[in-house]
Order: sequence, then structure tokens, then C-alpha cells
Amino acid sequence: MKRAILLTVLAYSASSVFAAEPCMDNFSASGNVFIGKTYKTNAVLTGINKQDAFTRAMAFTAENGFTVLKTDKDAGVISAAQSSSYGSGKVVPLNITLAESGADTRINLNYTTPLGVLSPEDAIKKHFCLTVAAAGDGTRGASAPHAPMAQGSVSQTTQPVRRSSPRGYAAITPEQQQAIANEIPKVVPNDNIRQIVKDATPTLSVYLERLSCLAEEAGLSALLEYAAPGARISYWNRGMAYVQYHNKAACMTITRIHAWNAPALNALQFEVTYKADDSGEIGKTQHEIVRQPDGVWLFTK
Repeated sequence: MKRAILLTVLAYSASSVFAAEPCMDNFSASGNVFIGKTYKTNAVLTGINKQDAFTRAMAFTAENGFTVLKTDKDAGVISAAQSSSYGSGKVVPLNITLAESGADTRINLNYTTPLGVLSPEDAIKKHFCLTVAAAGDGTRGASAPHAPMAQGSVSQTTQPVRRSSPRGYAAITPEQQQAIANEIPKVVPNDNIRQIVKDATPTLSVYLERLSCLAEEAGLSALLEYAAPGARISYWNRGMAYVQYHNKAACMTITRIHAWNAPALNALQFEVTYKADDSGEIGKTQHEIVRQPDGVWLFTK
């Protein structure tokens, strides 16, 4: 399965505040991987001039994983595209339109994956919301993708998004999401590895959430969205594989991410420790993530 993955445009952790915002409330998806999928959202930028919003939205799009193909500032239209992974030759279009609505500006985003191309929905939602934020005030959206990685902490004013869980997964809590965001940068041994971890963090965050919550084998397909070509991702290499008394309706809490090693400039190896909050049981897994030729980070184990 080919992928066009937007992970490179996300903030460094999975805990950006978008749950109650219009970009999330108005998000919709239609179609499927066999015929192609279309993702849409819209929002009103209160008190924002259309021309200013256009300039910021275009800059954000160009700087975060897309090629801007055509723009019409007067009409408020931005047409961009992203190449799909692994050299398939397919492109994934992103269209943004902005229109005046009294003293406000209405922004619409439309992202369409063609037949056989898959993109994680969480990543699309985040990119949409970051674009809206950038167009609106130029702060969160413009700074988030390249924000310096916190050394062992995340701002306590930033609350994690409460996600719906794929089939076969327990529902992660905001506290458990925050624990992942805190642990990823906490014990990185040196600056060289720290930069590689920073680049890979958007993928790491989502993948580790799923590892800590995968309760049934039916959920393995959602984990495989982040598998490198030819990788053998084992259902047994997950937190809940190591516990007997834990209630599988709850995710395990990641208490430590460590043993970082960079065998190459485009590869990371590390170990994860999980704790069952109810039973106190502990589990450990080992992983490797590799940057693909198109810049996307995917897991090999």
C-alpha cells in the first residue's frame, strides 16, 4: 500500500490543542482506499483580513511538505500538491480557498488521496488545523512544525487531544498522551541523536500511542500504517503483550523511552517501558524507525 503521509508537517508532540476548534469539528472524510478519499474542513477566521490570511496560509503550505502549484490572491485560491511515498508517481492535491465573510475570512481545505494512497487521518487533521492557525494569527501554525524540542517537558498549558480509538484499541487518556510527549526527548544521549529524534517525533508520538493501546489483533492494521516497506511488525511487540491482569479496555502508560541509538543518520533504535496503571505490571518493547527516501519516518520493527 502506498502512502502520502503528512507527518513532516506536525508539531513535535501529539498533544496540540485542536479538539474543540472548528477545524476539528468541521472535519469530514469520504471515500476509501480503493476509490480514493477526500478530506475536508473549514473555519471562520474572526477579524482576519483575507489577504493577510492568504499570505500566511500559502507560506505555511510551502514550508511544510507541499509544492505550491498555483495561486490566485484575489480569488483566494491556493493549489498545492504532495508527492506520494516510494516513488509511485502519484501526487496528492491540497486545495485551500479563502473568502471574505463580512469582517472575517472563511477558509476551506480539501485534501484528496487517489486510489491506492493512504494517509493517516490524525496527521491530516493536524495539518489542517495548523494551516488554519497559521492563516488566522500566524503564531501556532507558523511556529509549531519547527518549534524547539522541549528537554524533558511540555508546556502545561498545552493539553493533549482526546482521540477516537481505532478498532482493537483502548482509548488513550490525555495524561497518557502527555507522558509520551514528555518521555520522547527526556533521555536522548547527545545532540546528534537529539536532532534525529526531533525529526522523527511526529511519527514516534502517534505510533507509541498505538503501541500502548493495542488490545486486540484486529487493531494491527492501524499500526501497519506506519510500517516501512517489507517490515514485519509483530502483534506481540507491544505493551499489552506482557501483562496478564491489566484491564485491556485501558491503555498502558509509557513510563520510559530510552536506550536511543542511531546506527545511521536516517535510523533510530530505542526501547520503551510500559506500566499498567491498574495492576502495576511492566512491559518492554524494542523498535527501529528509518527515514524513507521521501523523508517520511516509518518503522522496521
